[in-house]
Amino acid sequence: MQRSAFRFSAAGLGLSGLLAVVLAAPGSAQTTPAPMPSFTSTQVTLGQRVYTQSCQGCHGNKLQGGRAPALVGEKFLAKWADGKRPVADVHDYTAKNMPRNKPGSLTTSQALNVTAFVLSKNGYKAGKRSLTATTLKVPLSAPATETP
Repeated sequence: MQRSAFRFSAAGLGLSGLLAVVLAAPGSAQTTPAPMPSFTSTQVTLGQRVYTQSCQGCHGNKLQGGRAPALVGEKFLAKWADGKRPVADVHDYTAKNMPRNKPGSLTTSQALNVTAFVLSKNGYKAGKRSLTATTLKVPLSAPATETP
């Protein structure tokens, strides 16, 4: 009889251990952060110059909108940063359609730099890698918000 009591206790302990692992798993699972667009601070600076010359008249000096939609804030992020659309969608729209009075007149570099500038104003951080045709393929998700 002692032997069956031992088996029962061991089985109970095994079940408890398994239950503990199963209960701990959801809390211990780590989520992988969404990839963020890559651009440099130099691109942001150059993009700001292009924005001031070619975009500010319609989109406002703080990208807040005016005669054209705002390029910052919740509406912008809801449209472009849903995690399904690549950064290329923002860039391509800019490159092909802007400025409104001369669509498609921005050079490749200018369009990349303006895209970097707009992203920076929406909370994305500059890094060491330039925004390029390759890095434009990254899906655009809302930027992480910093907690105090």
